[in-house]
Amino acid sequence: MAKELITRLQARAANSDAAGQPDALAWFDAGYLAEAYKQWIGKGEPNPAVALDGYSLVRKAISLRGSDPQMEFAAALITLAGPENAHRDHVRKAIAGARNDPLLAQNLASNFNHQTIAELLVAARAGGVHQ
Repeated sequence: MAKELITRLQARAANSDAAGQPDALAWFDAGYLAEAYKQWIGKGEPNPAVALDGYSLVRKAISLRGSDPQMEFAAALITLAGPENAHRDHVRKAIAGARNDPLLAQNLASNFNHQTIAELLVAARAGGVHQ
């Protein structure tokens, strides 16, 4: 089922490009799921996203969509372990966008491991997160 889901999301995104109307959300869904699979599915288990660069698909979605702090938040989560400059940029854009987005602000203020998500993201930027 995991393979079927990622395959369908990739096809949805590719079909939007083929139709001449790239769908940012379709590219985002495929990329974010690929990165979630990489974090979720254990080593040694078959992972249908192993060959996918989900982060580049999320970056494509951001470029298609324009300013989207929620996508920037997702990209900040994906880049917790690097690349550092990209992570910093995504964190900055997500936090700035939270001023006008109550749900994003709430997510950034949520607690995880005795830190807010925003603190966790900023700590990663300063080298405080080790995976």
